[in-house]
Amino acid sequence: MGARPFWRLRSELAAPKSAAECWRLEQRGTVAEAERLVSESIVVRAGHELHAWSRRDDQALVEHFGEAMARELLPRVRLLVDDFYQSEAQHSALTLVEMGEQAADEFRGRHPAVTESAVAAMAWCYTFDFK
Repeated sequence: MGARPFWRLRSELAAPKSAAECWRLEQRGTVAEAERLVSESIVVRAGHELHAWSRRDDQALVEHFGEAMARELLPRVRLLVDDFYQSEAQHSALTLVEMGEQAADEFRGRHPAVTESAVAAMAWCYTFDFK
């Protein structure tokens, strides 16, 4: 099978082992850990920095987090991605870079807890889709 990427090993060591554990952490006040997991899920699903083109690979979440946790994370991921795509930057920006930055800035204003790596992954997908 070969060596697993560093990001996968890091995630397996740091992340809760089940969806139930993730949401128990959230209810105990460890919202930051739940937010980090959702942000990581956005990056994994998009394939950001792993592939040459954007993806919406739900199976990548299953492989990364396991089926139970992926099932819990996916609705949150889809809601955030859908919210990112509410931007009208594709109609007003003059360049792809400007388009991605404008959409990302709008999104950050609504969701400050989402990590920069997740915002970058969504901007990458957004600009790929509207190039």
